[in-house]
Amino acid sequence: MKIHVIAAALLAVLLACAKEKPAVETTSMVIVHTSGEARVIRQGRTENARVGLLVHEADEIQTTTGSVDLQTRGGSAVRVKENTSMTVAMLLGRGDARLSLKQGSLLATVKKSRADEEFAVVTPTAIAGVRGTTFSVSVDQAGKQPRVKVIEGKVALAPRIAVLETLEEKAIEEDASLRQLAQIQESAVILEAGQQGSLNPVVEQRVSQLNEELVAEEKNSPQEIGQAAAELSAAQTTVIAVAAPVSVAELSEKASLVTVAPEIVEQAAREDQGAAIAAAREERRTQEVARMEVDPATVVKKEAEVAQIQAEATRRQLQNQAAIRAYYQKMETVMMNDGSMHEGAVIAQTEGELVLHTPGGVIRLEKSEVHSIEYR
Repeated sequence: MKIHVIAAALLAVLLACAKEKPAVETTSMVIVHTSGEARVIRQGRTENARVGLLVHEADEIQTTTGSVDLQTRGGSAVRVKENTSMTVAMLLGRGDARLSLKQGSLLATVKKSRADEEFAVVTPTAIAGVRGTTFSVSVDQAGKQPRVKVIEGKVALAPRIAVLETLEEKAIEEDASLRQLAQIQESAVILEAGQQGSLNPVVEQRVSQLNEELVAEEKNSPQEIGQAAAELSAAQTTVIAVAAPVSVAELSEKASLVTVAPEIVEQAAREDQGAAIAAAREERRTQEVARMEVDPATVVKKEAEVAQIQAEATRRQLQNQAAIRAYYQKMETVMMNDGSMHEGAVIAQTEGELVLHTPGGVIRLEKSEVHSIEYR
């Protein structure tokens, strides 16, 4: 499936095409980039993921061969990777978000403007909460064996005890077993950059059993809660943290995560006119992008990151498509406006360029000269 790569330009059409409306507090994320096969399921209805589409609470994103990049109004960005099912469990204001990962994996770069903002990724058995960082989360096809890898910053990882999400704080405080479970969940392990965390298998099995029983019976018995609290309290550790150095492939994926100017996302959230994006003309897109203001410090930092990734990739000398696919876990065909094409993996991008690792070496392509990208 072909996708346009100038996501900022496409979203910028909203500024020109939409009529002014009063500011409202919305709860949505915006799709800023798609590749391959992906869809959004909302209230039983399914539509293909596309740039400019708003994603609301309770919406589910399902990918097969493709991926989806989303952005919050507060500037946080999320990539839902291939073969993944994720539901937006909660969205509040500009930055609060709770994403429920059912299977597969995602990558997130979180920006928080307030200390009390919450951004968390939950799996059926784990909670990963962040305070401004880049990290990945993955689970198997059954939603088990959660893995959290920190690329930058810090992440708090803890078991997810679902019964606590169904009760008021007062009810938890009045029950000794529930208080015990709450303490277990609150005593998260802090993972730092270059670390990977997972649940103690014994703890995960017990938490999974407790959570599944809640779903099946709609309520856990006091005896079951008390027994689970005792068993989990007896565990010497709930989270296992190990060293996991950040690879150049992970750095390149972080650098290729698509983001756009916050005002573009703000306008898209207010107007909900994603369909207008596809219909806008190239000239209007170019004019709007030219008017976008970019923070010079951000550009310098981004360029330094990209230069580091490009240098490391060059040293690896991946000289054929098989080697590139094996290393980056992807292969793409970049179609140019003049009809030519390049095979390789997009490992980073700046405001105006794509960095592509090809069998012939690492090259840079002007985004304005790129027609589309086909994921293979």
